[in-house]
Amino acid sequence: MAHAPHTAIDDLRADLAAICAVVDLDPRGAILIKYTNNAVWQLATAPMVVRIGMGAVGRFRAPRVTAIARWLTDHDAPIPHLVPGIDQPILTADTAATIWQTLARPERAWEPTDLAEPLRTLHALDAGTAPDQLPRWNPFDAAARRLGDADPALPADDLDWLREQWATVEARYRRLPALPRGVVHGDAHTGNLLRDHDGRVVLCDLDSAGHGPLAWDLATNAVDARRFGRPDDHTRLAHAYGQDITTSPAWPVLRRIRELILVTSVIPDLTSRPGVATEHARRLRALRTHDSIVWQPYN
Repeated sequence: MAHAPHTAIDDLRADLAAICAVVDLDPRGAILIKYTNNAVWQLATAPMVVRIGMGAVGRFRAPRVTAIARWLTDHDAPIPHLVPGIDQPILTADTAATIWQTLARPERAWEPTDLAEPLRTLHALDAGTAPDQLPRWNPFDAAARRLGDADPALPADDLDWLREQWATVEARYRRLPALPRGVVHGDAHTGNLLRDHDGRVVLCDLDSAGHGPLAWDLATNAVDARRFGRPDDHTRLAHAYGQDITTSPAWPVLRRIRELILVTSVIPDLTSRPGVATEHARRLRALRTHDSIVWQPYN
């Protein structure tokens, strides 16, 4: 179960109750299974998972997520399925929710090589058949929304530095030679793997999915392997997938984008999550001072 301060849990349960009231579901006994950018609840009264996004970013992303989830489902892509018969996303004044069919927890810890097959399947899809349903991969707009919604607890100097870094890396990205493009997951790591009822490995959390550079999904794993002290993870996935992104001229730029995402994603809500705020400060300090310390997961 994910952990949050008592007052934050009360607020999150109130959000869940409001969402469930709209679609006539029972929130009693629900378990908070994840809470980083979204609050993810496993309902106790139905085989459903409720993902609730907060604020402007959550409300912006939810319609994109439902659109791409429906297109990917129609193309038998390796993703979880939205619960049918519910008009989604479900919007309230401050939140946006999507409701998914529950999948089984894995019987073993995921290996980085488990990412290879679902990524190959996604990357092989013909994105040209979905010009309207498929959003564009755009970490820069998402970052701008989070920077605009930053918690006042974030020091002004750090906020200014992040804005400058994002502007710099976006300019560098725009100057890159054209990269092969297609359907990308956008946040491909083992924490987003599940197994469907047919035993297939699938990728959940489609917040960043869309049409973008295929190399991005490999860069995500390569950056995480280095920053979280698991360098072998990248080597193993590169071998299983058949490509080593760190040999690409685009690698330094993609690496910087991923690192900035990992310190920007939580800035709208630092005050109510002291554990997250502490690790965020460590990560940001490491980037600003070029420190190679191992990062820890947000908890």
